[in-house]
Formats: sequence, C-alpha cells, structure tokens
Amino acid sequence: PDPAEIALRRLGMLKSSLAGLTQREAAIELAAILRDYVCERFEIRAPYQTTGEFVRHLGPSGLFPADQSQSVADLLNTFDLVKFATVILQDDALQPWIGYVEEFVNRTRQRPDPAADTEAPHG
Repeated sequence: PDPAEIALRRLGMLKSSLAGLTQREAAIELAAILRDYVCERFEIRAPYQTTGEFVRHLGPSGLFPADQSQSVADLLNTFDLVKFATVILQDDALQPWIGYVEEFVNRTRQRPDPAADTEAPHG
C-alpha cells in the first residue's frame, strides 16, 4: 500500500474526529501519522526510537531538504511536550500542523515512474 495514501486517509479521519478528541490525543495521533509516513516512505526502520534519535537520523540521511527535516523535528518535539509534559497548545494550534503534515506528505510522496507506464512501441 502507498504510504502517502495511508497517511492522507488517516489525516482525513483525524480531521473529522477532532471535535471528539482531546488536544493530547490529537497531537499523539498526528505525530504517529507523520512518523509512520516518514518510516514507510523513506524506508527508515525506527519504530522504537525516541523522537531525538528519530530526528537525528533524519538530518544526515539527506532524504529530504534540511528545512523540511527541521519542520518535522519541530512538530515531533512540540507534540512530545504535549504528550509527556502536558503542555497546552493554543486552541487553533493543531490546524496549521495538520495542514503542514498534509502538505509534507503530498510534497514528498513517491510519484509513479512515467517510464514504467509506457509500453514498448509495437513494431
């Protein structure tokens, strides 16, 4: 299955259920969606890494530009504070992060190889 499609489907489910979730629950799910997508899309096997270990792995990997790597790190670190330190975000803080994850997935999703879709000319 396409990791981008899975992530986008999960994002849609998260958006539709936001009203019934606590901020902490929503933050945990959004971070999980992003981590799962990055692991599957870029074939990073890091299911049990801490956020710090995961982020350190992204930086030197060169899998995507440094600014994107920093944004992923910022999101995961912010949501760790919500998850573990019970930091409260502003009421509307989740929407921009959801939008960022959706944009990130769309920008980094694997595109089909057009050469693979073309048939050899019939002679």
